[in-house]
Amino acid sequence: MKSMKKFLALALALALCFAMAIPAMAADEKTTTTLTMNNPTLNHTYTVYQVFTGDVSVATVDGKEVKRLSNVRYGQSYTGKTGNVPQDELTAIADANAFAKGLLDNNALSSPIATDWNGSELSVAPGYYVVVDNGLAEGEENVPDADSAYIVEIVGPTTITPKTTIPELDKEVKRAEDPNYSENDAITSEIGKLVEFKLTAKVPAKELPKYAVANKDGEAGTYKLVFQDTMSEGLTFVDFKDVMYGEVKVENTAEKTLYVAVNEGQEITITIEDLFEIIGRDEKEWKTDDNGNIVITATYTAKLNEKAIVNNGDSDGATNFNKAHLEYSNNPNDEGTGNTPEDKTYVYSFELDITKTADKSEAEGGEVLAGAGFTLYRVTTDENGEEKLTELKFKAVEGENGTKYILSEDTDAEPEILSDEDGKLNFTGLEAGKYKLVETTVPDGFNKCADRYITISATVTETETGSDLSDVTIEQVEIDGTTGEGNEGTVEESNGTALNIINKSGTLLPSTGGIGTTIFYAVGAALVVGAGILLFVKKRMGSKG
Repeated sequence: MKSMKKFLALALALALCFAMAIPAMAADEKTTTTLTMNNPTLNHTYTVYQVFTGDVSVATVDGKEVKRLSNVRYGQSYTGKTGNVPQDELTAIADANAFAKGLLDNNALSSPIATDWNGSELSVAPGYYVVVDNGLAEGEENVPDADSAYIVEIVGPTTITPKTTIPELDKEVKRAEDPNYSENDAITSEIGKLVEFKLTAKVPAKELPKYAVANKDGEAGTYKLVFQDTMSEGLTFVDFKDVMYGEVKVENTAEKTLYVAVNEGQEITITIEDLFEIIGRDEKEWKTDDNGNIVITATYTAKLNEKAIVNNGDSDGATNFNKAHLEYSNNPNDEGTGNTPEDKTYVYSFELDITKTADKSEAEGGEVLAGAGFTLYRVTTDENGEEKLTELKFKAVEGENGTKYILSEDTDAEPEILSDEDGKLNFTGLEAGKYKLVETTVPDGFNKCADRYITISATVTETETGSDLSDVTIEQVEIDGTTGEGNEGTVEESNGTALNIINKSGTLLPSTGGIGTTIFYAVGAALVVGAGILLFVKKRMGSKG
């Protein structure tokens, strides 16, 4: 009801021709007819109220036969009213705006004849009807407010066209270094890494002329447009980038402020008080897309912080989201505004959990190992196709679930993480991608585990409620053709982004073909040569004796 009040308080512009006392009419035998909507707004539904009903008669006006409604009675949707409609109320209908507003303000309408009408052919009795745009289908968090309510006189098959359309908002996200925005409004990112958000407003050009003409007090109409964006706690605002009108950058000057961008904590607001200050008032000069929309975009950057939600094998898919909507002028006669439905984007980040054991996995009864140190490297490829390793640093942060080692560039961050008394350690705040895991501190009495490449793969699917993380896996890529078995130890996937790392006890001989082998051969050869020399010297001394 609140939404309908907004709708009907707006300009319900309909040219109604009323002639309630026209003599010499011939009655039409038809008692039902049809109502159809031409090009209903995409995914919108409508509520239809029968305000009045009556008889269809035919009168001759200026030599032409015209169908009119006579013997007008209260309809089924007019609460608490029956019988014939008084002439003074019929006369009041001529002021459609005031009349319709009064109906809803006084809760005068109930019992609609249709609540989720999609615009297809609807069987109705002759009469006067109010058609209200419900907005998007049920399930949306916001209902768009639009000047899309109608008072319709129906005396025969009638087709109506949405009188106005509403702006749309599209929110997109990408990693700052990526050239394109995500197709499904979801990305993965590291903590501390820049991500870029783009808000795109599409304002139907045909909506604007009524705001451009002089309105109350003889002043030129204005059209307000406000981007309202809310970030989750896992995101920190960094900087505004730009506002664009089509392909043209909108820039404030000392003489004129075209927009105001404000960041307060998790709230971001970009306000355009008057769109006409940007696009001008000459319709012929307006820049529109192929669908006749004036396109305004606003972009800004943010980054994941230490409060970011991270995902692992036990995660339910929770993530770091942004939600945004557009506030816009929806009444040329006052300062009323409407809101678009919210649009969301999603940023996922991951935690690599490790359990360090001896000789076999913890599940198999292996002894947990404390004090084993590991360093993680990000693996990328340069322009020449050569592998590039970037050492990652982490800092310890105490939380409800124990110590987390969060990816950080702070001065107190360290590259090596040691397993605790339970053999546990974690690398938190990683994006999907390829990494190299290196054991840099080996517990006494154990052999170093072979270096391993690890790939975190994430699958994100779009659903009716947003973009959901449906799958997270880790893939181990063998290094130098070794399997990691035997004396070298193993890295085994547990679940999600969890790993079991097993160290083997004993002495590890150098692997074939490595530098260790070379050193081994060199030392051995030296010993052989030394022994030969010693034997030769002893023999000579013996012969002299």
